[in-house]
Amino acid sequence: MSQHNTLQRFLFDGIPVRGALVRMDGAWQEVLARHNYPAAIQNVLGQMLAASSLLAANLKFDGTLIMQLHGKGALRLAVAECTSERTVRASARYDDGIHDAPLAELLGEGGTFVMTLEPKDGEPWQGIVALEGDSISQMLENYMRRSEQVETMLLLACNDQTAAGLLLQRQGLYPPPKGVSETMGLEVTGVISSLGQDVTGWSEDDEVIALLAGGGYAEYVIVPAGQLLPIPEGIDPVTASTLIEVTATVISNMDHVGLARGETFLVHGGAGGIGRAIVWLFARLGAHVVVAGRNADKLDALVDHLGRRGLKASAHVADIRDADAVGAMFDALWAAHGRIDHVVNSAGGQFPQAAIDVSIKGWNAVINTNLNGTWYMMQAAAQRWRDRKHQGSIVNIVVVTTHGLYGIAHSIAARSGVIGLSRALAVEWAPHGIRVNCVAPGVNETTAFDRYVPEGSATYKEANPMKRHGDAWDIAEACVYLAAPSGKFITGETLSVDGGQQMWGDPWPAGRPKYFRIGQT
Repeated sequence: MSQHNTLQRFLFDGIPVRGALVRMDGAWQEVLARHNYPAAIQNVLGQMLAASSLLAANLKFDGTLIMQLHGKGALRLAVAECTSERTVRASARYDDGIHDAPLAELLGEGGTFVMTLEPKDGEPWQGIVALEGDSISQMLENYMRRSEQVETMLLLACNDQTAAGLLLQRQGLYPPPKGVSETMGLEVTGVISSLGQDVTGWSEDDEVIALLAGGGYAEYVIVPAGQLLPIPEGIDPVTASTLIEVTATVISNMDHVGLARGETFLVHGGAGGIGRAIVWLFARLGAHVVVAGRNADKLDALVDHLGRRGLKASAHVADIRDADAVGAMFDALWAAHGRIDHVVNSAGGQFPQAAIDVSIKGWNAVINTNLNGTWYMMQAAAQRWRDRKHQGSIVNIVVVTTHGLYGIAHSIAARSGVIGLSRALAVEWAPHGIRVNCVAPGVNETTAFDRYVPEGSATYKEANPMKRHGDAWDIAEACVYLAAPSGKFITGETLSVDGGQQMWGDPWPAGRPKYFRIGQT
């Protein structure tokens, strides 16, 4: 049995191609000696180990490159690591009785491929590899073309004696693609001078940023409408031009991975400040978003706005305080869309008032909306998922309850009930493939911010160690994390998005009474 392990990097004279060749005999045999992997797993792990060694060598950094395949089929997890010291490790989890099959079949629907760089110094970086192709090599080739804009070819192979791979990359010394201007420049900022036929959602004189395939240094450029973005508020044009490629790369990777493509999200309370951000983000990731609430005009306006941006959304009017109306809504949405994959309960509300003076009517109104309404939504969703044998996830928007939020005791009672309920249901409903989590915003400046007395609002920036407000997008991104494959092993949790408020902070929505002011009794 050979113990030969080699890694060789090379360049070709006269042509802009570089490469690396790896062969692992001893290292691969050591992996196999530790676990009696079946042939299907050997094939996947061997290719991943060879690929991780090639890419780690190509990157030339101090740290560890980690590849992870997560699946919902017979292959549950496959991990391969390679360090800058050329040490390697590989392991897998899988179902008994696994047999040889295409990689997509082994992973099942909803699998993910994640690549992580963990430097010895600095923050780790993680990228999602789209499951495009029939093999590890094809998926990585597509990923390199999109993320690094480098034409790459990977050849990977293994048997019970060795794992080997060949990496070839073009070095970039080649002309622009056919039909692309030879003028340099990819990122541009400018003003729309004229619109093409059938272009909607934009007007002449709009200030925009765009990402081009080339020609950006010209005075005028022609840009497909889908490659335009408005300049973010408060960002100068020069700075804005540096954002577009980063944004496009992230969005492209999300789109290619199909994070929410083909799925249906139900967001109740979607016309509110936090709800609107959640709706926008899910829609931009490819989902069809159903926006539900009580105000038809607000819902229709939001859906129309999304539609003019080419995003998929529809509206449904329903009062979550009415259990029968909630059930009817779910039946109607299943009939219309054939599926509901995720539910976000963002509807809620409260008013600042000392608990000793809260009326029974006011107390019941807050409890009915925030606790009972959320329960009606959760139960209706879970019943239909169970009956249709359809997996799903629920994200409930609550509040940070650690310090009590004095002045809105009615809301704290309701939201604490939702947190406890979510934890119980996460256990009960796990056998049905249903995950239940909460997102707890801290002080977030939304459309409801002006409901609180100025004296209370003035202290909010001091209510967390970061000494600033959050915003609706912070909450939306947390919801995506929990609903997407990134949160597939998370249930029963409450994710606080509060700038550290639960550790240090003292917010008083209704204003701080004199008794509790420092230096006064």
